[in-house]
Amino acid sequence: MARETQRVKELYAAGLLRQIWRRGDIPGAAILWEAASEAEVRAALDSLPINQAGMLEILALVPLAPYPGFGPA
Repeated sequence: MARETQRVKELYAAGLLRQIWRRGDIPGAAILWEAASEAEVRAALDSLPINQAGMLEILALVPLAPYPGFGPA
C-alpha cells in the first residue's frame, strides 16, 4: 500500500488525479480524473501498483463534460 499511496500522491501533484474518496459501503475508491483523453486516464490507472498486481476492478470509467447551466445565458 505504501507504493500505491506514493503513486496516488504523484498523480495528484501532477494534476491528473483531482480527487479521491474511499467508498463507505464496500472496499474501494472513487477517483475524479482531469485528463485530455480516456487514454491518458487509462495510462495513469496502468501505473498504479494495485492495478499492476491485478487487484483493481474498474466498475465504470465515465467521461464528464462541464454543466452548461452555470455559464452565460
